[in-house]
Amino acid sequence: SSSPECSDPSSALRNSAASIPFATTLIEPGANWKYLYGVPDDKRSIRGWTALEFDDSAFAVGAAGFGYGDEDDATEVPPGTRAVLIRHEFTLDNPLASESLVLQLDYDDGFAAYLNGTRVVAVNAPGDEPGLNSLATTGHDAGSPERFDLSDKMGLLRAGKNVLAIAGLNISQGSSDLSLHPVLGTIPPVCHANFRLKKGGGALYLSDPDGRVVD
Repeated sequence: SSSPECSDPSSALRNSAASIPFATTLIEPGANWKYLYGVPDDKRSIRGWTALEFDDSAFAVGAAGFGYGDEDDATEVPPGTRAVLIRHEFTLDNPLASESLVLQLDYDDGFAAYLNGTRVVAVNAPGDEPGLNSLATTGHDAGSPERFDLSDKMGLLRAGKNVLAIAGLNISQGSSDLSLHPVLGTIPPVCHANFRLKKGGGALYLSDPDGRVVD
C-alpha cells in the first residue's frame, strides 16, 4: 500500500531544475506598474515609497519590463538611469493556503523587493531603502529569469489590497543596459507516493482521501 506525501513547496522550488508552472499568478508578466526613474544627481526625496499607503500619484504608469539597452523592455527609461522604482497593487480575496509564494525576476544589475513596505529579498542592492540615485553593488546580466521563494513572508500579505514594490538598480550611470522584469505567483506543493511492488509485478490502486478506489 502507499500514501501520498506532499513535499514542502519551498523545497520543491529550490530543488527543481525545471520551471514549475504557477498555480496562481498574482502579478502577470507585462502587467501595468506605477514607476519612477532617477535622472543623474536626482535630489527628489521619496522616503517610504515601498509602503502600501504611499501616495504614488507622481509615478507614471507603464507595462513591465522596465529598462533600456536590450530592446526587450515594454517600458523604456532613458540611458544612464541609475534606478527605476516600481509599484503594483494587487488584491487578495482569500489568504493563501499551502502554496509557495514566488517572485520571478529577470534583472540587470540588482534589485530590492518589498511586500507591503517590508523588504523580502534583494540581490546586489545596498542595505537601506533604495532611492532614485541608488546603484547596484555588483553587476549581473539579464536573460535568465530567477525565482525567489517568499513563502516565509506570506504573513505580510493581508486580505484586500497589497503592494509589491521593487527597485531596479543599475551598476553605473554609464552602463549600457538596465532591466527589471517581475512576475509574482504561487506554486503548489509537490506530492509523491511511496510504494514498492514485488519483482513479478502487482496491482496498484489509487484511492481518494475517503478510501474509495478511483483508479
